[in-house]
Amino acid sequence: MSGWYGQHVVIIQSTLIFVLLAFSVQLALRAGVFSFAGVGFFGLGGYAAAILALRGVPGPLAVLIVAAFAAIPGYLLAVLLARLRDLYLGMATIAFTLMIGVIAANGGSLTGGPVGLYSVPYWASTPVMAAIFVVAAVLMARLERRNFGRSLEALRENEDLALSVGTDVVKLRRFIFTLGSVLGAISGAFYV
Repeated sequence: MSGWYGQHVVIIQSTLIFVLLAFSVQLALRAGVFSFAGVGFFGLGGYAAAILALRGVPGPLAVLIVAAFAAIPGYLLAVLLARLRDLYLGMATIAFTLMIGVIAANGGSLTGGPVGLYSVPYWASTPVMAAIFVVAAVLMARLERRNFGRSLEALRENEDLALSVGTDVVKLRRFIFTLGSVLGAISGAFYV
């Protein structure tokens, strides 16, 4: 069994990373928030984790720092894009993702420019990634249950109806947007 694992460890880790990224997009879509910002935060989290690791911060601590600080720009982006809906929100979040790529390519020595960063210390292990994946999957399952899950469904189906039954739509959209951003940043940090 260890021979099979050793031959497929990269595929297993890549699968866990990209499922976390898919969770970040799916969480927003489940709530009716047409956002691809999780992909931009994937890049942002990857660069932030690489920069921290190259500065001597241990890998697990770098992921925690990236996760904590991804919530701030995620929330600010949610506030900035609060009035946009549907296709317009999707286009704005794709523009955000493209801006992250442009900033990274023109970041000079901080981001490595167009070449990127290299010689980042390897630290991630499959059990740690699997544990984060399980926590994220359980969190996603819990968010879809009970009153919160019904609020998400109401928000996705009809925002006016969600308002009429007492759901704080603005607060819920910001929370979902921020949580999706954090999941995207964590997956980017693991990708490094």
